Amino acid sequence: MSENIRQIRKDLAEGYRYLEVAEAKLRQGNVPSAEVDTINKKAMEVEELQAKVDQYDKIAGIAEKGRQVMDRKMPGAGRDENRKGVRATPGHIFATSDALATYVAQGKQGWSAKVDIKTLRGEQVKLYGDEADKYLSRLESKDFTGVGSGIPTRPFDTFPERGLDPDVVRIQEPEILTIRDVLQVMPVTADTVRHVRFEYTDGAAAQDGEGGLKPYSTVVASAVNVPLETIAVLQKVPEQALEDTPRMITIINEEMRRDAKVEEERQLLWGDGEDGEIDGLWGELTDYEFDRAVSGDTIIDTIRRMRTDIRKRQGIPNFVAIDPVDWENVELAKGTTNGGGDGHYVWGLVSDLRGPRIWSLRVVESDAMEAADGSRRILMGDGNRGATIYDRHDVRLAVGFVNDDFSRNLRTLRAEQRIALAVKRPWLFSWAETADAES
Repeated sequence: MSENIRQIRKDLAEGYRYLEVAEAKLRQGNVPSAEVDTINKKAMEVEELQAKVDQYDKIAGIAEKGRQVMDRKMPGAGRDENRKGVRATPGHIFATSDALATYVAQGKQGWSAKVDIKTLRGEQVKLYGDEADKYLSRLESKDFTGVGSGIPTRPFDTFPERGLDPDVVRIQEPEILTIRDVLQVMPVTADTVRHVRFEYTDGAAAQDGEGGLKPYSTVVASAVNVPLETIAVLQKVPEQALEDTPRMITIINEEMRRDAKVEEERQLLWGDGEDGEIDGLWGELTDYEFDRAVSGDTIIDTIRRMRTDIRKRQGIPNFVAIDPVDWENVELAKGTTNGGGDGHYVWGLVSDLRGPRIWSLRVVESDAMEAADGSRRILMGDGNRGATIYDRHDVRLAVGFVNDDFSRNLRTLRAEQRIALAVKRPWLFSWAETADAES
């Protein structure tokens, strides 16, 4: 990291401390207008510094992904002392962990120790140094039942030919875009995160003649605390699955991974902050429902108008989230020529490696855009500046007894993560309802 970015981070931290003190003064009231102007100016400086840090982190993240792509060595391909890292899956890491080995050796009583993995959202995790050497040693050990030195990385390839419930066998599905992918993500070590929330009022207008007062734009910064909440997923498995290592690996990599992603997506949108849920986006965006609809508008028209609204608020929208039913309506929309019905499709396939685009925006096709009452929404936003997901720790895996597992010869696999969502600039989002609630 260059000295330049270090200094920017230092200045940013000092700016946030200044705004916390300023926010307390503003709350008490009777702050001179000159000081308010200084606070607003400082808030804009902090916002610019944060944008620079975000840009640097984004570039650094892309560079790291590039290094991972160029390093093609996989686990089990043989030891290579010059290798810097090794790729593994969450299921393989858990299956080769000391915690699971100890749990099995002690007769599978109680709960195993927790095993931290990087994520359940991606297929592969990268290990380095001693951690990689230890993983490879266990993977290649003859004493590690069910896993040999030539085990493939893809979990569905590890299944033996003997009879297993076919419902567990799932072909690896390609990664699709999620809400997490289009928002800023930041790791934290605290149980509560304190961040700055900005409220912006555009005051630009003409001066009322020479000597007239000129209008002010105001940025009000307020400090907000958000707690990190736990999202947990449980999966029942037969006791035999703990010895059938390939089967356990597939359950973790496929079934539990999918469940964790679905629940996280739901809470990021609909979480109400009650009963251990995070505060989702909808609760923070009440005042930013799209209101420029014109009679006869289609969903395609609405998305384009929403994009304009966010651009007018000085945002750069980077995604639109939409229910699969509504996206189907977009792709199946047909046009006419001179009043006739020639039936040509008006929306051609525009996509990249992560899926389709519309009006240059990435499309997040998500089932979570449908509420429990059957209503559906679309959401657009500047995810880089508008909101941040905080990750408290990596996903933790453990196995043990729950309720009557012992009498049923079952075990329970548990995966949990802790996250929080901070909506920092709510005006950089817009949403619209596409279907009413079911009567």
